[in-house]
Amino acid sequence: MTVLCGKGVRRLRVLLAAFVVTALLTVVPSATARPGLPPPAPADLYDMVRRDLGTLPDRGYTRPGEDVRAALRTGLDRVVARDWLAVDDALRPHHYSGTTQADSPSGVLFGRLFPLDHPNAGRGAAYVMGEGTSVAVHVPHPVCEPGVDRLGVEVARGAKDSVLLVAGAKRFAGGPGAGCAHPGKEPLPVDCEAASDPWVCDETVFHTWSEYLRGRSLPAVSLVGLATDRAVADVEVDVPDGSASSFGEAIAVSAEQAGFTVCRSWVDTCPGADEGSRSRQALAYGSTRAAFAAVQVRQSVLDNAEELVQVAKAVAAAAGAHH
Repeated sequence: MTVLCGKGVRRLRVLLAAFVVTALLTVVPSATARPGLPPPAPADLYDMVRRDLGTLPDRGYTRPGEDVRAALRTGLDRVVARDWLAVDDALRPHHYSGTTQADSPSGVLFGRLFPLDHPNAGRGAAYVMGEGTSVAVHVPHPVCEPGVDRLGVEVARGAKDSVLLVAGAKRFAGGPGAGCAHPGKEPLPVDCEAASDPWVCDETVFHTWSEYLRGRSLPAVSLVGLATDRAVADVEVDVPDGSASSFGEAIAVSAEQAGFTVCRSWVDTCPGADEGSRSRQALAYGSTRAAFAAVQVRQSVLDNAEELVQVAKAVAAAAGAHH
């Protein structure tokens, strides 16, 4: 039998340690290649929004059950956490998925929660820009207000670490009227068992996501188009009862500095500025004194590509700085 001296024992220990390290490096994947982390494919955020919305039908929306809303809430939570394996577990049974992409115009990495093959189901989509810790950007009425989905994308790009929420159905696809057509009655006779409009019904995926982000203490800005003949200013800003006007005031000042006329609902009478006082998301934020501002933009501004980008930059600069 060979007996190792002290030097021999030490050398054997060094060799064994080197062997173990080499084996671990071979078996354990690096952090950049861990399972479940998709590579950030380049894509235009606006193109993804348009893809995820699909062709919104005028009718046929049905209210998502509590199980669907809970699963998509969990999905958003896991996208924010970049836990891609858990994202898949939560979303796949409901024909949703999550991935990470790089917005080609801005270079910002964003997490995307989107319908796999049935955008017409009307559940909507969410996009977590960067860390997703600054501000929630709401687009409750895409398509029905031309240009407002583009406005939402530009605000989300400009507000660092924002989260963009886009509703997935036309306002009246599941309630009175049809598609974008207002039924012509006030207050709206909405049956929330079928209503798609998150403005008046809270059993929607959009409202569920809004509540999740409110729970994470994100302020929210809701972007809405306003018919030119109803508008008294280029931008009308409204805040709900209970929320301090300081968040809305910062957005109003930023819009004025960008050259737009502004009506503040807490100072003046703004006929079109009712989103902040009546929408379900606004009322929820106001009930906990959280920061919320509804920004209603004149349709003629949304129709002008240059002005749309300018007003988006102004809103993003103020909203993104609030946290």
